[in-house]
Amino acid sequence: LGTTLTGFGLGFWYLDKYTSTTSYSLILFAAGAPAILLTPLFGVIVDRFNRRKVLFIGHAGAGCCSALVILLYCMEYMHVGLLLLPIIISSALNTMIRPAFTAVTTQLVPADQLGRASGLIGFGNSLVMLTALPVASLLLETITMGGILVIDIVTFAVALIVLTLIK
Repeated sequence: LGTTLTGFGLGFWYLDKYTSTTSYSLILFAAGAPAILLTPLFGVIVDRFNRRKVLFIGHAGAGCCSALVILLYCMEYMHVGLLLLPIIISSALNTMIRPAFTAVTTQLVPADQLGRASGLIGFGNSLVMLTALPVASLLLETITMGGILVIDIVTFAVALIVLTLIK
């Protein structure tokens, strides 16, 4: 949720602040294209490695990218050229997380409950995609871009804590 909010929020924020539709489009493209291009590759990678480590590396790496964006935001150096690399890397790492999460779910959930678990995961993913755009625009007006970036970091921290605690 945090990264999706950040992708939309950053695009809207940049469009509002600099009125550049090209930069807005580049930010949204950087946030979405890795998912389309890398999903087949990451599915194979996830099958070959420890899924818990893949989840941890994915969350930690994407969290570092978000921390870099926060640093750029605090320094007021939000040039689109500097933003694209952490956005692309974060999107790629989040793309790696999805198949790992799906594979872990099939290992953790009893066979008779897999249909229900799969349905809930699909519902959750769809809910995030449907609500991220309006929620990001609402949050931009209430807590600004800095608040959205903090939400992103907090979601990564929670994920890393949960992954650390689960054996």
